[in-house]
Formats: sequence, structure tokens, C-alpha cells
Amino acid sequence: MTPISKEDSLHSANTHPLRVIYICGIEHTGSTLLGYVLGNNRDVTCVGELSQLPRLGWQGSHPCACGETIAACPVWTEILERWRAATG
Repeated sequence: MTPISKEDSLHSANTHPLRVIYICGIEHTGSTLLGYVLGNNRDVTCVGELSQLPRLGWQGSHPCACGETIAACPVWTEILERWRAATG
């Protein structure tokens, strides 16, 4: 597996396969902690609880790890634009 760095993740999506690790767990099982630990690696991006993204992120003012709101974050803005283009 060739990791994709955070800096190159959006710009090289057409040349590198996207690798996804889905971590699932019920409350108090350590899944959030594991995500944070993995996210400390420069080649890994932890995106948190994606099920909350439409409600808290795109429609609200929930903060991103970069310090911006998710609606103002350049990474999430590009992801949203690509998602809307792909789904119509």
C-alpha cells in the first residue's frame, strides 16, 4: 500500500488509488482514540464521524480539525464540490 499524504490527497486523486480504513465501534470502545492515533501519521487523514457531516458540517458551523468551520475548510469544500458534481 502506498500512502497518500494529506497535501497530495486531493490533487493526485486521479493518479493514486484512494485507500480507506473504516473504523467502527460503539460508544466507549476506543474507535475515536484509534482514529486520532492513526491521524497523527502524516500520511493518514482522520475524518471523524462522517455520519454527522451533512447535519453538523455542511449545514452548520461545526469546526474542522484545521481550525476553520467545515463549510469554510478548503479540503471539505473541494470534497463537497466533487460530491455534488458526481451526484448531480
